[in-house]
Amino acid sequence: MSDIEDLIGEVMAAHDSEAPRAADLLAALARADSPETAISSRRAGRWRRPAWLVPAAAAAAVAAVMVGGAWAGGLIGGGQALHRLSRLPSLSCPAKYRIPPPWVPTKPAGIDGRSRLVPLRMPASVVVCGYDPNLHYRSLAGHLAGRTLTRQRRLTGGFAALVADLAWQPRLLPGQRGQIPCLAVLGPQHNFLIGLAYRGGGRIWVSTTSDPSGCVLTSNGDFTSFGKASAEADKALGTGRWPAPPQTVSCGFGGRLGQETAMVPAGSTSVTICAGREVRRLTSGYQDLVAALNALPTRTSTFGCQSRPPFHGQNYELEFAYPQGPAVQVWITAYCYPAIDNFSLQANSAKNIVPIIKWLLRFSAVPQVTLHPDHGPVGTRVTVTGSGFTPGVVGAPVRLLLLNRTFPGGCSLVGGARVIFLHVNRDGTLRGQFVITAQGPCFQQPGRHHQVSPGIYQLAIGCMSCDVHAFLVTGTPRH
Repeated sequence: MSDIEDLIGEVMAAHDSEAPRAADLLAALARADSPETAISSRRAGRWRRPAWLVPAAAAAAVAAVMVGGAWAGGLIGGGQALHRLSRLPSLSCPAKYRIPPPWVPTKPAGIDGRSRLVPLRMPASVVVCGYDPNLHYRSLAGHLAGRTLTRQRRLTGGFAALVADLAWQPRLLPGQRGQIPCLAVLGPQHNFLIGLAYRGGGRIWVSTTSDPSGCVLTSNGDFTSFGKASAEADKALGTGRWPAPPQTVSCGFGGRLGQETAMVPAGSTSVTICAGREVRRLTSGYQDLVAALNALPTRTSTFGCQSRPPFHGQNYELEFAYPQGPAVQVWITAYCYPAIDNFSLQANSAKNIVPIIKWLLRFSAVPQVTLHPDHGPVGTRVTVTGSGFTPGVVGAPVRLLLLNRTFPGGCSLVGGARVIFLHVNRDGTLRGQFVITAQGPCFQQPGRHHQVSPGIYQLAIGCMSCDVHAFLVTGTPRH
């Protein structure tokens, strides 16, 4: 969708007086067939199609005719349209980058640059400029910051991802400048400028920096953010496209516009809870957590906290995802004050929040398991499949136990299964095989083994209390 989207935007810019707006056509296409919006490649919902809307095939055909024919000018087949396209508004990279960052050649002109880093509007053209430091000097003092233009590229795609990434970067609040935590690390500083030009003459420059200290801000001259876009800018210089958003969960440093007024801005579609190695993603049932977080008294974040006894306990990281743009990260610390921080707002106490998180971790995603077969004698090979397991255990050993807690003699049998293989995938699905063994150890007497007799056994995966299914042992070993 993004290739067509970007191409339509450029073609229509060249034929602005002859054609409908790109946003109108894209909206029609989206309602007809696509779940995406004009500025987002992340939306996965399905639109309800009104009865009056043209079928998807017809809309796609219209788009194909408009792009392929370019209104008889012919972008693909005609030189005249290519000439017009070359006259789209664009910006040129400055030869020098002024230190210290963030620096932009000019403030936003002909467009609003105060409410967001870039507007929620498709640009006509985008240029990315790279200023890499010269590391060949014998003395690197004063040469670790990139000042001279070393790379430049006009992007040919990925405009929707770029707008979603930049437009939702979090705002640096008054009083936060100078509070950004910086690492005492000396290293190369790569500076980038992103120039966006719009139909009608609007233009905006965004400065973003990659440096080991992590304390350089991102700015357009009017709006400043502690968010970063340097990794994406670096990739765009290599590919000519702004990269698509990552699909993996980061549970790390991040932020989103709107979190300066609410701990969790409205519109989230999922939450991922990171509690050490345990990671769980929920797409529903977490609204009470959002309401509790947003009900807390807050103040402007200082990006830090004061340690307090008992200096132990479980920390949590919450990542709230949205249809477009970056996620909101909320950190909850067990022995620090203030205890809750989304890097724009802080709240003192987590005593009303932690119980909700624990409840969600325990009850919100009960694993579902199927055994084939679910009964048989000792020696039976069983295939186990399931879903709803914690992706955080991927790559780590997974325990599988066959339990009989009512075994004669006061013994809780904790063996009776030999695992052949057992894997938890990143999507939380599980697959494995095990064999019912003739003997198993007793929990109360680990050194002693007992015969596996006929009866009902509980299959537990992950821990002794993590029962997921029952298996009926029907008799003696097969021969």
